[in-house]
Formats: sequence, structure tokens, C-alpha cells
Amino acid sequence: MKRRVLVVAVVAIVVAAAAAAFVLMPKPPTEPIKIGLLTPLSPPGDPAAGTRIKRGAELAVEMFNEAGGILGRKIELIVEDDAGTPEKGVAGARKLITADKVVAIGGQYHSSVALQVQDICEQYGVVCFFPHPSAARISEKGLKWTFRVHVTDLDRSDILVRWAKQQGFKRVAAVAENTDFGIGYIRNLETKMKEHGMQAEFFSIVFDRTTKDLTPELLKVKEFNPDLIVNIGVGAPTFLMVSQAYDLGLIPKIK
Repeated sequence: MKRRVLVVAVVAIVVAAAAAAFVLMPKPPTEPIKIGLLTPLSPPGDPAAGTRIKRGAELAVEMFNEAGGILGRKIELIVEDDAGTPEKGVAGARKLITADKVVAIGGQYHSSVALQVQDICEQYGVVCFFPHPSAARISEKGLKWTFRVHVTDLDRSDILVRWAKQQGFKRVAAVAENTDFGIGYIRNLETKMKEHGMQAEFFSIVFDRTTKDLTPELLKVKEFNPDLIVNIGVGAPTFLMVSQAYDLGLIPKIK
């Protein structure tokens, strides 16, 4: 399913890029249409996710090229590693646009990176297509060259809070990574709890996403004694949290 979503997302990028190239060029050129893939392929980002995105993009490009390309032109995919950091994301976007001359950039995974990359794309008038970042601010900025297909954290928080209220949870804990995604998700949960009149105590704690040990944070959560824990991490921290929570006896109560 994930692979199919990635392929569909890259197909959309290719179509948008081809349209942009066609409008901007008075005569149909013959050289390949260059598309940039800017994605996390090394820590502290999520390289597992980046690798899947890269494979999906490569598959989509292969499918298009085998079918004759777009407007008679082949697609060339140029890959850059953003390592899940805004600094490398900005540097990678600038290189793809100014040196590699891509007509579109896709492949973003982390919201903190996407929020910076979209500003670079807006500056140069280059399409950026986000299949994964979920921060609501990506859309709220109202930028002309930004396109996304992922549900926003605000919408996800709304669904989660309505479900939690229906279940009658009274003590909710959120454990979040120190990124735009994590911190923004906490704010969204607080907003939606008030909006839906959910009468529950709320405890939140933020951790460094590069950490190898969440024991201190999880002990504080255990002391709070929640009946619902919201795991707001991406990649390795997500699995680390589940594993260490189990070791500490911080597991769901079965009714």
C-alpha cells in the first residue's frame, strides 16, 4: 500500500513538472525533464522512510520512461539527501534548483524540512510536491508553488480527540519529538480538546529526536498514570518509545 502511494505521488509530481516545462518552453526540447528528489537518506532523519520514497520515485520514473516519457522526453531523477534537517534540506533544494536545473522537487518526509524547502521553491518558482509532511502550517502559508496530498496534523488531532472523548479517557499524555511535527501536534491536541469540550487532564513532554534513551521521559509519563498515551515520534524514536515503555511496564490497561 505504501509503495503504491509513493508511486502515485511521484506520478503527480511528474505530471506537474511536465506541465510547467511545457508552458515555460516555446519549443519542445529533447533533453530529459529533471525532477529532484529531496528525502532523508541518513540520520538524524528517517532513512528507512527516505529509502522507501526513493524506491517509489525510481519505479515511477521507470514506468514513465518505458512508456515514452512525457511529451516525448525522458524523466531524469536527481536525488539529494536532506538527512531530516532544515539546513541540509535548504542546501539540497538550492543545489537541485540552481545547479541541477530541476523543474520540480518532491520526496519530503519531515515537516520541519518541508517548511523551509517550500520557501526556497517559492523563491525560484519551482514546484514542490509533498507526499508525507503533515504540519498544518505547510498549507496555511498559502504558497503558490506548494502542493501536498497528506492529511494535516490538525485533522488527525481532531479525529484522535473525538475518539478519545468517546472512549471516556480522563488522563491523556503526549510524548513528542522536538520538531515542528511533534511540537505542533501537541498544540493541535490541546486546541482540539478545548474545541470538543474534552474534560481530561493533559500532560505533554518533548524529547530530543536523536536520543537513544527515553527512560527519563517515560518515567514521568508513568508517574502521571495516563489512560491514553499519544506517541508523536517519527522513525526510530517511535519504536524506541514502544520498546522502552513496555520494559517500564507502561502498557495499556486491558478492560
